[in-house]
Amino acid sequence: MILSIVIPVWNGEKYIAEAIRSALSLKLPGDIKELEILVVDDGSEDASAQIAGSFPEVKVLRYSHRNTAAARNAGIRVSRGDFLFFLDADDILEEDAAMNLLKPFLADPSVMVTIGLTEDFISPELAPDEKQKLLPRTEPYEGCIAGCVMTRRQVLLENGAGLFDETLTSGEGVDWLLKLRQSGNEIRKVPATTSRRRLHLTNTGRRAAGEEMKNYAAILRKMRRIKKDGEK
Repeated sequence: MILSIVIPVWNGEKYIAEAIRSALSLKLPGDIKELEILVVDDGSEDASAQIAGSFPEVKVLRYSHRNTAAARNAGIRVSRGDFLFFLDADDILEEDAAMNLLKPFLADPSVMVTIGLTEDFISPELAPDEKQKLLPRTEPYEGCIAGCVMTRRQVLLENGAGLFDETLTSGEGVDWLLKLRQSGNEIRKVPATTSRRRLHLTNTGRRAAGEEMKNYAAILRKMRRIKKDGEK
């Protein structure tokens, strides 16, 4: 069996190497015979693609700039994995992430999705006054996408949960997880931290806060429609 990790990146040269190294350091169960790492460069204007390409184990896909959802979808379509999950280019996977997320799949064929926890950390290179602007959560919490949600391949391409909404420039992970929950697939929560979310001054929520609020408003409207339809 193959495990595929899709890493979308846009102008992420500062952190992409560390993200890739964390993926390469994963412990894998014996059932997984191959680890496929796909870095999808979303039209970066920096050295992100070149840095990713310096790792011989990594396949780099390059596209014109669109958004994270489109980059993830491109990676899904090219991937060969029986299982897939995602990592943001500025985050880090825990060494046991794959072991923990794969365990329910390998024990029960009915499981289609597993969800772990993420933990915030402040990027260590920031100056003290910059670190004071950031508010990490003090406890691990259920993450929406990066390094926390693993699926069987058929969930994305056959079972109706589908791909990411490319009309969303942010919040696409929340929207996608909502679709997974509504799809009827068997989901198991894994009480283990599988990724570490880096807080820095250029996180999407800081860089495009206004656009992110619009996208989350659209997702909330979608949730209300789904709930209303379910009550009919």
